[in-house]
Amino acid sequence: SDISSWIGTSTKATATITFSDTDGGSIGYNQTITIVSTDGTSRTYTTKASNNYASNEFDADGGFDDKASALKGAIEHAAGHAGKITVSRADNVLTLTQAIAGTSGNTAITENVTDCTVVSFAGGEDNTDPRI
Repeated sequence: SDISSWIGTSTKATATITFSDTDGGSIGYNQTITIVSTDGTSRTYTTKASNNYASNEFDADGGFDDKASALKGAIEHAAGHAGKITVSRADNVLTLTQAIAGTSGNTAITENVTDCTVVSFAGGEDNTDPRI
């Protein structure tokens, strides 16, 4: 029999961050998004006039796809989550996936960023197969 048919698997939690015009204005500077990875690493990313990834700052100017791209770069940077969270981008929407599977990855994302909608991490599951 195929071993994969009886070995349980863990699932990685995912989240989304969407930049879009929700109030008719623009994103101000010094607003923040705080993201926590499965291992408890917390990073606060701050909106600024330009990218400074070493300081967890991302460019809040330009189009919504530009803002998403800038935040993606900050999260992936060595000073950010550096591989603890993977990020894919489709235009103005980021999909974040915890690198480590399990319920510990179901963490809240907190933010006060204008024109930003967040769905916190969910769907992470531990391996519950009793044979493991």
